[in-house]
Amino acid sequence: MSNATALPPVPPDISFITGPFLFGYLFNWTLFGVLSVQVYIYYISFPKDRLFAKCLVASVYILETIQTAMLGHDAFETLAKGFGNVVLLNSLQLEWLTVPVFTGVLSCVVQLFYAYRVALLSNSKLMGLAVAVAVTQATNAIIQGIQALVINDFSKLRSEALVTEAIWLIGSAICDLMIVSFMTYALLKKRVYIKSTQTVVTRVIRIIVETGCLTATAATFMVILFFAFPDKTYYTCPGLFLAKLYSNSFLVILNTRVVILGGRNQVSRVAVGRLSSSRRLSRVDFANPGTTKQTSAGPTSHIELSTRVTSPVSNPSTSQSDTLQTLSQKGDLDSWLTAEEAGLDIRLDYQVSLKALR
Repeated sequence: MSNATALPPVPPDISFITGPFLFGYLFNWTLFGVLSVQVYIYYISFPKDRLFAKCLVASVYILETIQTAMLGHDAFETLAKGFGNVVLLNSLQLEWLTVPVFTGVLSCVVQLFYAYRVALLSNSKLMGLAVAVAVTQATNAIIQGIQALVINDFSKLRSEALVTEAIWLIGSAICDLMIVSFMTYALLKKRVYIKSTQTVVTRVIRIIVETGCLTATAATFMVILFFAFPDKTYYTCPGLFLAKLYSNSFLVILNTRVVILGGRNQVSRVAVGRLSSSRRLSRVDFANPGTTKQTSAGPTSHIELSTRVTSPVSNPSTSQSDTLQTLSQKGDLDSWLTAEEAGLDIRLDYQVSLKALR
């Protein structure tokens, strides 16, 4: 009884304190479910992706699972076991690790992944600046987590960890916008002559812009709440699910290669000829099915497709089987060519673009 009477009274605006936490937990768990579905789709759709890509997806998902479990612990402690305990509600518990550290590390991993792909697309040295910003924001996120562990009080966090919090969130938003701008420019400047290819490029650009702007907006919104309401914990709501936005954006980019047969976003079919068994191609001619034209100029930065696609495949089932058997040996091409159709889709006419999103 003495412990119960020693607790401070519940303030009348308790909903403004618990509300951001509750909604943050709910969004986090919801996005974890979305992420689980995306990971499942990725692994059943692209079994021949490089081992590095599959290990990266697995690592991101493991970290997100750990974060979700730890946030579930905090939710139970504050909203169930410690219901009405304002002192417990104001302590950080495990959120010093789950919010700044996990979010900073996961956002940095996703941003470095994007930066590497943009570098393959454009060969631009400007991506080094984006890498520097990504590493800087992740470093400050880790420092901010250590400071939060020492402070262990939400009410004092803004005054004692202001600089690291600002650098972490502002740096993350800036890095997202830089990567979106560079990748969009790199894709737009590619000369595309095939209509179906242009459709895919347009869709990829749209998804990149949407996902990049989403994470940048969430980070910016968290910064605004952090500075605009110094005595409130409103900023904790986006902070609790910001890492899930980055992870889901990462999987969305990987899963853009998925094609639903008969779906609205399915590109038109094009009859193709057999692809040469050589692993080093500088030109593939799809104009005459059954023939292959190539030059042995060594590794090149792109595959140039002929703009003249005319004759249909005379025996679709046989030609499809031969072509698919050849394509199954091509680690860089098989994910961007639809294997279930009688005529394979030509997705991108730049090999470097094929690599950029795998």
